[in-house]
Amino acid sequence: FHLSLARMVAVNWSLNCPWVRAVGCCICVVVFASFASICDYCKRVLNYCNALFFFVCACTRHYLSYNSLFGLLVACDVNEPVVNSSDRSTDLSGIFGEYILGKRFFSWDEFEKSLAEFQKLSYTHYVHNCSKTIPDARFKYAYVGFKCTFGVNRTRRGLKLKNKSSKCCNCSSSFRVVLHHSEYIIASHNMVHNHPCSRVYMQNDPWYRRLTVEEKENIEPLLQQSHSSDEIIMHVKEKYNKDITRIDVENMKAAVNKGISSRRDIFEFLKSRGKLMEYYSDEPIRNSLTRICFATYEQMELYKQFPEVVGIDSTYNTNKGKYSLFQLLVTDNFGRGRPVLFAWTRKEFKRDVVWILDCFRQIMEDTSKTESFIMDCAQAEIAAVKLTHRQAHIVLCSFHVCRAFCRKTRNPIVKNYLCRLVQCKRRSE
Repeated sequence: FHLSLARMVAVNWSLNCPWVRAVGCCICVVVFASFASICDYCKRVLNYCNALFFFVCACTRHYLSYNSLFGLLVACDVNEPVVNSSDRSTDLSGIFGEYILGKRFFSWDEFEKSLAEFQKLSYTHYVHNCSKTIPDARFKYAYVGFKCTFGVNRTRRGLKLKNKSSKCCNCSSSFRVVLHHSEYIIASHNMVHNHPCSRVYMQNDPWYRRLTVEEKENIEPLLQQSHSSDEIIMHVKEKYNKDITRIDVENMKAAVNKGISSRRDIFEFLKSRGKLMEYYSDEPIRNSLTRICFATYEQMELYKQFPEVVGIDSTYNTNKGKYSLFQLLVTDNFGRGRPVLFAWTRKEFKRDVVWILDCFRQIMEDTSKTESFIMDCAQAEIAAVKLTHRQAHIVLCSFHVCRAFCRKTRNPIVKNYLCRLVQCKRRSE
């Protein structure tokens, strides 16, 4: 639209006839005033006016032939349709014949190497559509059907999956590889794509921005040292000319940071950060670890600042070993719950909670300032607190009380009795 307006102004001032200049100026003003319109119909009308103006100017000056006039009308984008990816077709039969059809493959690795080179040069990506494996190290597949990644539609895995944009444009390009007499041959192929095969079109495809093993090894020191994802993205862009995303950087960092694998190394790491206590039992296996208690030095200082009220919370099935997680929490000046001790036990019996509270007393050195314990309705926790901290008050958590009360009142019979109980004024009633 800007281009058409510029052409109108240029041709208008190139004319020598004053009345044609005046008419041209009026049309330019109308076109410029209507530029803010977003209606497609108005834009189409303006394009016709633009073409009509060029026709009048050409007839007035008498310097345009019929052929140049037709080219001028085409250049004005009269009623230009929107070009979709389905209207563009790319035939890669030539390069496919050079790198795939013109070679013989006596192993699957040789074919994969040639396919990777073909995809890199043609800016395409083919995925497995169907295949059949065979028990052979040299020949992995009896046949494989490949299909363009822009022709594979995303399958829905849920009933309430949100509609997301998809890169699928129903591309029909595909080929089939078959094992025939100890070598792979191309049984059929279709190399006509209905989308552009260029770097710009493929730069956001996950396969195209994927780094090789050698490239990942080269940027591994940067992944371990740098905390900025933008810095890593710029480094990969400048060195390997690949556009990776923040999610790709996070996945590569997670793969590089393997963590600590052995129990001894984990315990040494925890002991360097705080105090750790362990308990070994002969059940279910001889000398098996059944209880762990841990608190950092920062958590110990936090408890000394707010020791009056301590909350006990337990959660089961938080790990693969199905150990129960216990947390002891305090409330800071901002009203937030802050954990001061973590414990893992195989069971949630009274003796397990007693051991946790004894460890809590040993780690914090002095728990006499704790006046109240807040907990849920678990009998093991209540009995353990009464045994280890007799001077402290036991307060039931309001959330758990309300949830238990609502669960009980779901029964209409129980709810009716409770309503009648509230309305009673005497004990005899």
